[in-house]
Amino acid sequence: MGTQVLAWHRPYWEKLSAYIHTGRLPHGLMITGVAGIGKTILAHFFARSLLCEARKKDGKPCEECRSCHLMDVQSHPDFIPIEPSKPGGVILVEQIRELIGKLSTTTHYGEHRVVMLHHAHRLNSAAANSLLKTLEEPADGTLIILVTESPSMLPVTIVSRCQKLNLPLPDFTLALDWLREQGIRENLEALFEMSGRAPFKALILSKQDSVETKNGFDELLLQLVKNKSDPVSVAEKCSDIPEEQIIDWLTLRLVDMIRIASDPGVKNLANPVLRASLQQQVQRLNLQHLFQYLDQLVLAKQRLVNQANKKLVLEEIFINYQILISNI
Repeated sequence: MGTQVLAWHRPYWEKLSAYIHTGRLPHGLMITGVAGIGKTILAHFFARSLLCEARKKDGKPCEECRSCHLMDVQSHPDFIPIEPSKPGGVILVEQIRELIGKLSTTTHYGEHRVVMLHHAHRLNSAAANSLLKTLEEPADGTLIILVTESPSMLPVTIVSRCQKLNLPLPDFTLALDWLREQGIRENLEALFEMSGRAPFKALILSKQDSVETKNGFDELLLQLVKNKSDPVSVAEKCSDIPEEQIIDWLTLRLVDMIRIASDPGVKNLANPVLRASLQQQVQRLNLQHLFQYLDQLVLAKQRLVNQANKKLVLEEIFINYQILISNI
C-alpha cells in the first residue's frame, strides 16, 4: 500500500511534500474525505517518504533503502499503524496507552516516527482523551496522522490540534481511467455513480452483483413509496446488504432529489435511471424535510459504530423515509 500517488491525489501530494521540503512538519495531520477515495494510500505514501533514508529530490521515497524495504514487509519499527480492534469496532484506550509507551522510547532508524490512525473517528471517548494528551505534548520527531471520513465524530479538541488536508471526490476522467486499469469494463459508469464516485468503493462493487442488488433495493424503496410494503419488511429484505451501503445509497438518492429540485435538468446524477421517478416525487418537495432526513442519515451512520442492534437502525431510517415521502 502507498507505493505511488494516485493520479487524482497529485495536487495534494505536493502539499504534503512541502512539509518535508520546508522541514515544518506538524505533530498532528488529519486527512479527510469520503470513504473509498484512497485517503489511506496517500497517508501511507507520505509516511513512507518521511521515513525513507534516501528520498528523491521531489520528496518521494527511493524504494531501495532499508526503510523502504521494511515498509514493504510492514515491519518498520518507526511506523505504528492503529486501527479499530475489530471490523466495524472502535479504537480502544488500551491501544492508545500501548502507543504512548512506544512513543516514550527513541526512534530506531532516523529522526522521524509516524503513527497512523485508520478510521480515526472510531476512537472511543477514553481513547480520544488519551490521544489528546499525546497531541498536546508530542514526542520529538513524531507525526500522528489521523485518517477519517467523519471528522465531525472526533472531539473538537483533537481536530483543532491537527493540520487538515481534505481530499475531494476524484476527477471523473482520472477515476474512470484508473478503474479501467483495474480491469473493470462492464457497467463502469453505473458502478462509479453507484459508489458515490468513490473509486475503491466502485472496485469492491464490481466484484459483487451490485447492479442487480442496487436495482432490487430501488424497487423496495418504490414499494415503500407506493405503500405496497412497510419499513420493517424492507429492512428485513435488505438484511444481506451492508448497513453502511444502504445509508450511502439513501444519501445519494436524497442528494439527487435536492439537486433535481434546484435544477430539473441537472446532469451527472448518482441515480440517472431514477431521474423520472425522483422528479415525480419532488414535484411537491419540502426541502426542509429533505435536509432533516439527510441529517438523520448522518446520525444513523454514526450510530452504526456503537449500536449493537443494527437492524433497529435500518428499521428507523426506513420508517423516517416513509414519513419523509408522506410529507412531499
